[in-house]
Amino acid sequence: MLSAQEIAQFTEVCTRIGDEVADESGFVKIRDLLNRFHASVIVRPLLVEGMLASIEERPSNGPQSQRWAVLIDSETYRISDADIANESSSCPLAPRLRNTIAHELAHSLAFRPSEFGITLNHSHGGETKGRFVRSIEHMTEGLSPLLLFTDKALRQLIKGRKTQVSVEELDDLRQRLGISRDVLVARLWRLRVAEDGRFRDSTALRGLGVGIGEWTPDGGARLRSWPLYINFDRNIAPSVFRMLPKQDRLSARTAFPDVDWVLSGGREHKTTFLCEQASQHSNYQRGSWWRPPYRQRRARAAVPFSM
Repeated sequence: MLSAQEIAQFTEVCTRIGDEVADESGFVKIRDLLNRFHASVIVRPLLVEGMLASIEERPSNGPQSQRWAVLIDSETYRISDADIANESSSCPLAPRLRNTIAHELAHSLAFRPSEFGITLNHSHGGETKGRFVRSIEHMTEGLSPLLLFTDKALRQLIKGRKTQVSVEELDDLRQRLGISRDVLVARLWRLRVAEDGRFRDSTALRGLGVGIGEWTPDGGARLRSWPLYINFDRNIAPSVFRMLPKQDRLSARTAFPDVDWVLSGGREHKTTFLCEQASQHSNYQRGSWWRPPYRQRRARAAVPFSM
């Protein structure tokens, strides 16, 4: 197992690389990310969407060398070298492809940590080298959001703001950054555990929760328990954010009482409802809202129009 200090090194490296290759708006071109990792993309038939490969090169004269490549399934993604070379913030590659490449590049850190200045304790309780590398690979699963949703983009988001960010602004941001909703929320989630609280404690990102959901055949929606960003002062939050971590695919009709809201089968993209304040030690009782003696307050919920 990696120590907290070692995990922090991987987090810091990915955060720094993301900022290094991002443009002024925070957008990361995949070709620049590949160059920073000294890697290339090879498109070919695979049984998976993507995978990491180490390629040994033996020149006729000169020492043996190694390079890294991200293999991409040609059936899933019909892209060319020109598509990668010409990518821009106005014409990004598909969000899923971008995350697949970033994900595999983050995995490569498990095999070459020293190349990026990461120092590890290889004694780790007698673990074999293979198990130790696999533990690093598992840890790097969640690092791709740091490469694609950069600190630079976050600084632009909160700069000079005196109000909370809206769901429409977040949706516009994810489109400009070429990332999925999952990546956006997963990146926000990491702010909750970051030692640096400048983003988490900003006016833009306080007093709100952000999650994702999926449509149901009856026109309603189910809410996912992950990824989920919750940031309310003193842990006083609408009860839905206490229900979700314990119940994946929670029915929106259960979580919100407004039948006119789009997630409950209606047509409105915003709703206002009452929720009662409660401490983190309170219990949720059989689908009911929080009960007195806690004081009620109004909460607002919204979904983007580009669903």
